[in-house]
Amino acid sequence: MARSSKQRVPGSFYEVVIQGSPKMIRGFLGGLTLAADHDGMVVYHRDACIHEESAGERFIERIGLQPRNVNVVVDRKTCDLLRKHAKRIETETGLRITSTRHIRSASFAFKFQAYARRYGVEIKGILNNLPAGLRLEDFEYDENLHPGAEGIEAYAPVHEYEIKGSGRVLGRIDLLVAARCKLDQHPLVNPGKIELKLA
Repeated sequence: MARSSKQRVPGSFYEVVIQGSPKMIRGFLGGLTLAADHDGMVVYHRDACIHEESAGERFIERIGLQPRNVNVVVDRKTCDLLRKHAKRIETETGLRITSTRHIRSASFAFKFQAYARRYGVEIKGILNNLPAGLRLEDFEYDENLHPGAEGIEAYAPVHEYEIKGSGRVLGRIDLLVAARCKLDQHPLVNPGKIELKLA
């Protein structure tokens, strides 16, 4: 039977913390979403530059004083499966689900600087055309033209054109991860880590 072609309605997302071997966790979650036969979302914090625990906590994990935690963002259905079968998962795999928390919102800060008008246009175009579900906050930029500086080499103290800016992108975590990845691919934009607001 053919699947419905209806567009998937976005649902809720959760941060799940799982204790165990990172390789085993990746394999387990891949198998779980495949077996559940739904378009689940599993995003690993380290892959998507989502803020995690402090450097001190990571050091404690590395020297073996505390088991390794892997933080992931998952959709509601995947989270429900993990909660429902948490005891069985731990018994059969040794993986321990230590927390599941609803993600109320997410955001990341960014900065950029460019010395050519076309790059300024590109960057502003990306930021001003974010998908529905994302919004800009505190977006400010300073654009300067110095016509007398035309033709000066790239490292001169004054450039013909200069733009500097910063701001924050907020919204749904699935869209935010994609938007951060797009901005990160631009060589003149420096996006920060994604910060989660958890319930």
